[in-house]
Amino acid sequence: MATRGLLAFAGCEGNTLILTTTPNKRVVWFGVGPGTEKRGRNMSTFLLIHGGWHGGWCWDKVKPLLEAEGHTVMAPDLPGHGDDTTPISEVSMDLYARATVEFAAQALEPVIVVGHSMTGLSNSQAVEYAPEKFKAQVFMAAFLLSNGQCLLDQARPDTENLVLRNLTFSEDQSQMTF
Repeated sequence: MATRGLLAFAGCEGNTLILTTTPNKRVVWFGVGPGTEKRGRNMSTFLLIHGGWHGGWCWDKVKPLLEAEGHTVMAPDLPGHGDDTTPISEVSMDLYARATVEFAAQALEPVIVVGHSMTGLSNSQAVEYAPEKFKAQVFMAAFLLSNGQCLLDQARPDTENLVLRNLTFSEDQSQMTF
């Protein structure tokens, strides 16, 4: 089978997740671990978590492709994003992580959580909070930090990064605007 866009990720408990699209844009999932059998293949529940400048809407083209293959897909808005009305003053990485655990708890089985950009951070924390709710973790163009690092530790060395040049930080650097 000819493929393009082959991506491989290491997940929780040593599971491996490979998502690939075929020339006809069919999404195929290969993996290791327990799953619900549908149409003779392991089907999973995907929890797609958007990045910091998006909402659940950013997965609108991906969601139906996974669903067409028989997977269950959730693409919620994080607190303070999209249709969620949480005041910005209450939003934090910890709130994102706890919301991700709550989203995962709505599923009938442990989920494969996919994080884009900064939600690599909050998803990692969510998996630490409730590992039994997560089957695997996928980092899609996402941050993965070492213990004790913050997002800016990895972003600052990228001298061509346009986002950092356009951020304005509060005096205590606890908040930023773009």
